[in-house]
Amino acid sequence: MEQKAVDAYLADTSGSWHRPIPGSQTPWHGRVSYHTHENLVRGLLGAGLDPTTERIERLLLASLEGAVSRTSEWTYGMDLTEFFETHLGSAILQALYGPLLVTKNSDFNRNLWRYDKQIMRLAKRLPSWLIPEAYRLRDELLGAIMRWHQQATLLSETIPSCERTSGGEADPYWGSAMMRERNKMLLSIEGQDAKSVASTDLGFIWAYAL
Repeated sequence: MEQKAVDAYLADTSGSWHRPIPGSQTPWHGRVSYHTHENLVRGLLGAGLDPTTERIERLLLASLEGAVSRTSEWTYGMDLTEFFETHLGSAILQALYGPLLVTKNSDFNRNLWRYDKQIMRLAKRLPSWLIPEAYRLRDELLGAIMRWHQQATLLSETIPSCERTSGGEADPYWGSAMMRERNKMLLSIEGQDAKSVASTDLGFIWAYAL
């Protein structure tokens, strides 16, 4: 993320609640913490909780149905952890971020789990020549997210506004109304661009899906 994008977060001293922290001079449009928090509340709590949970459950069951045959015999696998990463991770990704992200980037879920194992190396701010795999995975994930944002934006322009969803309801291209609204909100913040929003979404996807 470029420094100008980071500065918007550093400049926000208002907190994540509706009432700003006393003494804060952050203008309404610059309250990125509050706007981000409210977006998550609408999408993942209250009215948004049930439809999101139902989508995850439905997608997970469908994924498991296709992976495990209904017989009296044991099904053997090489790695139980990877089994859950594959099926649960894919269900969460599709429920919140939509099939467009996953189908257009078939390695996204697996790369996300590989990236998870590299996070602490990146947190130490080691140079890319020391940890090339970590930087490669990060850049591939960022590229996939940026392509998804571009495709979802173009495709969503064909949907009449009356057919669009709100809150935690599903969106055919963004996955959920929360992500569609989040993208629009983040791009409206001073200093943000397509790359910085993709970086922010990578952090969110990693934290929620894993």
